[in-house]
Amino acid sequence: MAKRKEHLFQFTAEAIAKAAASEAAYHSKRATWWDAEFNKAAEEAKVKGVEIRHYPVTGGNRAQVVIDATLQQRIEEAARKRTEHQQKAERFTIESASYGSQLEKTVYALDGEDVMYFRLAGGQREDEAPTPFV
Repeated sequence: MAKRKEHLFQFTAEAIAKAAASEAAYHSKRATWWDAEFNKAAEEAKVKGVEIRHYPVTGGNRAQVVIDATLQQRIEEAARKRTEHQQKAERFTIESASYGSQLEKTVYALDGEDVMYFRLAGGQREDEAPTPFV
């Protein structure tokens, strides 16, 4: 059984505060990007995403509004991602302020999950291209 979950790493409050501020900035930037994607998809849906199909029925016809499924998926994804990144940005902003209030040489013992959460060791983000193996 691996002991990695038991390992603790020492980081100052200042390092954690800076890392949390960096994460807040990143998620704020992503929320803005997803907001623009939402607006583009919503505008496209307004322009061409709605189709009205007419079907003959007894005594006349029936109209059915059909929404482009691809646009609908993009709008839903953009709305979900925008909210997700806004919430993360707010959380990291609060965490940055919390750790920033403890700068008097306070050191915290963080486990591996905490180090990854604050990205204190760096690493690739979900929206970045993978680094090729050399």
